[in-house]
Amino acid sequence: RNIGHVLTGVYAVYHEFIRTFANDGFLQRINDMCTEHFGGKALSRLGAFYALLEVPPNASQEDIDRAFKLKSREYHSDMHARKGICQQDPDGMQKRITEARDELRNPRVRDEYRRGFLEPFSIMIKDIPKKLRKQAEEFLQKRKYEEVKQLLTCVKDFHRLACLVDPPLDGEQVRVDMHKAVKEHVNTIQANIADHWSRRKLKELHDDFTCLDRIDENFGAYAEIYSDTWKKDISKQVESDIDSLAEQARSYLSDDGASVEAKLKDFALKLILLGHILDDLPRFKEWTIIKLNNLLDTCQEQPWGFTYLFKLGIVLGQGKVGNKDPSGKVVVAEDQRIGKVLVGEFRHFKDVNTHLWNMQTEVTQKDPNATVNEIASKLVKNGSVAVDADVGRELLLRGFQQYKAEYDKRFHQWNAGHMRQEDLAGELIAQAKRLHPCSADQWTKPVRDSIPSL
Repeated sequence: RNIGHVLTGVYAVYHEFIRTFANDGFLQRINDMCTEHFGGKALSRLGAFYALLEVPPNASQEDIDRAFKLKSREYHSDMHARKGICQQDPDGMQKRITEARDELRNPRVRDEYRRGFLEPFSIMIKDIPKKLRKQAEEFLQKRKYEEVKQLLTCVKDFHRLACLVDPPLDGEQVRVDMHKAVKEHVNTIQANIADHWSRRKLKELHDDFTCLDRIDENFGAYAEIYSDTWKKDISKQVESDIDSLAEQARSYLSDDGASVEAKLKDFALKLILLGHILDDLPRFKEWTIIKLNNLLDTCQEQPWGFTYLFKLGIVLGQGKVGNKDPSGKVVVAEDQRIGKVLVGEFRHFKDVNTHLWNMQTEVTQKDPNATVNEIASKLVKNGSVAVDADVGRELLLRGFQQYKAEYDKRFHQWNAGHMRQEDLAGELIAQAKRLHPCSADQWTKPVRDSIPSL
């Protein structure tokens, strides 16, 4: 505003003396500034009157009369003559200061000038609260909470501008409106969290919780905007609902083996729901893992546990349980994926596979050297007395090593979930078919060489 007074006053007077430099780029920019912000030539004419009398914009009529008397003496021809000063056109200057006094004696003219260089900035200042609110809403929509926090910091200093307009703006109301905009956004996020959890839209819920964390970080110091009490409450509610879901699943394990197995798919469906929480809500992963481990431990401790877990692993791993697609025949891909995640994530399914595999192959667990040493071979010809015959121990041991290599390879593939039982059976059948035709009376070399692998 001080600059505006200079541009419309002192500069307006000087400008008539520097018109020969009118094409100068800098001067042209100053003229453009006057036109754009300070009323152009009309306001400069009034400002020149203040400059000629050297009075401020808030000068009263008495101030103007007093200034005129001083300037009148200064430019009077007799005064210059006594001082020996050669003044160019003193009569012209006398006329100008007289015109300035006469114009500025009019209160309407003085008000017009004050409004002229104050009002453009007043409009700008009065528009700031609306612009702040709009900017905050745009930032909130894009979830740029750091930028919103900077705006809230700026609002604290708004009182410095509020007093520069007439009537003064209510700085406190501006602060309240800004806080209200942020509070409304926080309420929306909280409502989204409650809605998404009730509808189990877990990926969206994760995004909402991430927003809430950033809101907590940026607005935690503003008690009237945000309180972490609600965040703690909703977290407790989610954990409580996870507990409830786990208890529902546990209820399917409370009967005898036959009844429990009849409800296996119902139990598996609850695990799928818990698996989605495990996979989509990282903040509740640890809590969900505890519940799933407890449920699977309960299965493992029952007399029928290993068989039940084995069948449960097949149902989950093969994607046979979950929500169906629109056709009603196929489990949706996401539920199939979660089933595989559960089988791969929890040791219980690996333990039962290892246990059952070892049960099927326990005969092979004896030391091979001891086994070979216990073998006796007798040769009987034409009903004569049997005599000892060569056992071929080295050949047997070599065959066992070939078998062991195949065993380890298949075991690790199966245990890692890379081979299903159907795949193993299919490979066995295909290998056996390659030996046809084959007689049980006499094994050919290809047959003998394939026995360890088969």
